[in-house]
Parts: sequence; C-alpha cells; structure tokens
Amino acid sequence: PKLWVARRASTKPTYPGKLDHVVAGGLSHGERPGENVVKECAEEASIPASLATLAKPVGVVSYSQCDETQWGVKRDVLFCYDLELPADFTPVANDGEVESFGL
Repeated sequence: PKLWVARRASTKPTYPGKLDHVVAGGLSHGERPGENVVKECAEEASIPASLATLAKPVGVVSYSQCDETQWGVKRDVLFCYDLELPADFTPVANDGEVESFGL
C-alpha cells in the first residue's frame, strides 16, 4: 500500500512548504465531521463526493502546541479518516492551500 501526502503551499502562514494531511479543515459549529471530510476532499484535493463518502472514521487525536507568536497555546482535535483511493486516481490541488501531492 502507498500513502498520499500533501505539501503545504509556500504561501501558507503556518508551516509553509511542509508535509501535511491530504485533506484537513476547520469544523464549523453544528457541522458533522463526516460532512466536513466530503467538503474538504472536494475543496483541497478534487476528490469527488462519490469517493469521499467512503472515508472511514479511524480515531481522534488531540494536542496542544505553542501558537505562531510563541506566546499562546493552540489546542486542536483531529478527526482522523482513512480513504482508499483507486490506483488510477491522483489528487489535484484545488484551493491554493496545497502545493502538491506525492506518494
């Protein structure tokens, strides 16, 4: 098996050019994580809803880190999903947040 990895756009204010999740995004109040995955798949990687709805929840990661100013703490929770993409599918950056994808 292979794993797709995204490279953040060099214009991002946080961690520009670093490796990242293929798809990630903020969860709006009242939005369900599964709904967010489908939306973010389309926005960030051009993954169609017909594939994105097959994503399976696999866990939750919570963490804290110093914020960009080094004066505060940023807390976050990641709702983690696995999505097996067809061998002939290649994610395509769509919203400017991702510079490229690689296997």
